[in-house]
Amino acid sequence: MNAPSRHTELHALLDANHEFSLMHSDTTNHCPMALTALAEMGAEPHQLRTFFDFWESERAEPAEPVEYDIGWRRWDAAVGRLDAFPALLRVMEQRVAARGVDETVREVLGSLPFSPGGGAFHPLIRLAFALRAGHAGEAAAGLAYYLCAYLRLPTGLDAQAPAASAEAGLEQLSRALAGWNSPDYWIHDRFDAVLADPRFAAALPGAPQTPDWLDELARAALRVYWQTDNFTALHMVTATLALRDVLEHLPGLAAEDWHPALWRTFCVAYVSIGAPALEAAELPDAQPAWPLLLQRVLKLRNEHVIKLVYACHREFQRSGDVFYHAAAARALWDAV
Repeated sequence: MNAPSRHTELHALLDANHEFSLMHSDTTNHCPMALTALAEMGAEPHQLRTFFDFWESERAEPAEPVEYDIGWRRWDAAVGRLDAFPALLRVMEQRVAARGVDETVREVLGSLPFSPGGGAFHPLIRLAFALRAGHAGEAAAGLAYYLCAYLRLPTGLDAQAPAASAEAGLEQLSRALAGWNSPDYWIHDRFDAVLADPRFAAALPGAPQTPDWLDELARAALRVYWQTDNFTALHMVTATLALRDVLEHLPGLAAEDWHPALWRTFCVAYVSIGAPALEAAELPDAQPAWPLLLQRVLKLRNEHVIKLVYACHREFQRSGDVFYHAAAARALWDAV
């Protein structure tokens, strides 16, 4: 996003996105996240505009009016209520204007026990993209979304001995809960069902205490996604990168204090898709080169594949792990 024209167009479109509702067709507005990912992967201004126009005509719904006021830090009754988003957004915009993005993010994230899984990880992901884009309005939206979709984790979880590693912890859960299922369709309802199942609390190991715990979680998420091609697992991949971005943007946040909550939520997501036993991964011998993949992704209208390829590209650049390259290539060639 070094080209001024690209940056200017991205910010103009992110401004325009605030005319859209938080939700569309019972899922969330992915437009700002997809636009930021496309911009970082090299989309030209006209390509950003093309995606925005597609979203506006095919997916977007108009933003709801603000029907009541919520004072700063007086949002107890609004936490976990999606209908409170417009009111929460207004108070977040006011706070960001008065105190700046970084201070407001620290205040909001510190106001409740950290819980990244509300809204199927989307609030955390939207906030991370906002910080990458440097867009104050999107940061306000991400914070409002975090509060109105907040997932309350029960007390008493994570009381067992720490897992030796992320993958060892998932193996322990799989032995106890493989095949778990629920009639619920929506991800957040399945998360609630896992948390209500006493077998989950009984089987949940403590968070791994390894120094590279976030890298371990990212790699475990990719293994689960590669094996299952599951929609929830895709969000596990993009959420770990999102947390990394938030922590890197705001140094000094208590990352170690957030580790147990991320681990518990990660395990909830894993069980919600059936806690499949992890298998040895067999990767293709070769994948198309990254420039070809990035050319292809810029033409997509599939917001989830856009975000996945973006996450895989970023993680590949950071780690050099060919697993990310293979996952991006498979997702792109399966995309319609």
